[in-house]
Amino acid sequence: MESIHKLENTIAGWYKQLPFHIPANIRKWLAENLWWLVIIGVVLGILGIITSLQAIFIASSYSNLLPYAVASGLGTTLTVSIWINIAMLLIMVAIEAMAVSPLKQQKKWGWDLMFLAMLLSAVLSVVSSIMSMHIMGLFPVAIGLAIGGFVLFEIRDSFKSKTSGSGPIQPKN
Repeated sequence: MESIHKLENTIAGWYKQLPFHIPANIRKWLAENLWWLVIIGVVLGILGIITSLQAIFIASSYSNLLPYAVASGLGTTLTVSIWINIAMLLIMVAIEAMAVSPLKQQKKWGWDLMFLAMLLSAVLSVVSSIMSMHIMGLFPVAIGLAIGGFVLFEIRDSFKSKTSGSGPIQPKN
């Protein structure tokens, strides 16, 4: 966890150097309302998982095409890639769901969970691009992560921890 906090501080330094920032009233609104925006993201994530599982089961019903895909190696790689994506999406949705209550209370632990979800999203994007051999897909993902990171770090100061130590922040009620 210590390395994640070092990474957090490094990234925060990058964003602080930007010549533009979100106006204070919008930052305040985002910080106060992030919890329900995350709930929307969790619901959409669950729908994405369900849709992905449905796609797998529908595709497997076309078993007469499966030997051609497996013979070319595409079927195995594609299947593994899909299952990895579903597993990581499930983990991200769980982390975001855990963040809702602390975000509502504007605790730093909630912000930390959102930062962790953002890091997992970056890892998922890289793994998915490598497995699908679609490296060019990383560019729009990088832009999306940069924008999402910008917004997340703009509201970071609204989620101060109640403890004064510099160690890892633990969830507390």
